[in-house]
Amino acid sequence: MAEQISRRTFVRGGAVALTLSAAPVLITTTTGRLPRAAAAPQAPWGRSRFTPFVGATFRMTGGGEDVNVVLTDVRELSPVRRPGDEDRYSLLFAAARGRVPADGIRRFRNEDFGQIDMFVSPTGQRTGPVNYQVIINRL
Repeated sequence: MAEQISRRTFVRGGAVALTLSAAPVLITTTTGRLPRAAAAPQAPWGRSRFTPFVGATFRMTGGGEDVNVVLTDVRELSPVRRPGDEDRYSLLFAAARGRVPADGIRRFRNEDFGQIDMFVSPTGQRTGPVNYQVIINRL
């Protein structure tokens, strides 16, 4: 036989659940500080998480390589379905000329941003700065 719950207990439990669901979620970083661009929680893969960091330096690690890269642009993917789409864009990074790490999953870390693992590929010409691209396409 199922246990009966009083109306008062049910209403009180619902009020607690509603209150907790409205509570803000804290974003933590490796430094324990809030990212300067994060006033509210953002999806880890959302475009708006990256756009405030254009021009910022990230440490790209993985595959036995450590490289400082600068996020140079956040671009639309062609064809553009919705301008500013949070789930469909590319990230462009640049690094000083040097040994070019092969494509693969790398960890990107920035003190204010935190860290995220992404698949990255070197792109462009083999002279001048090394360019890397990350494609985010969450259909």
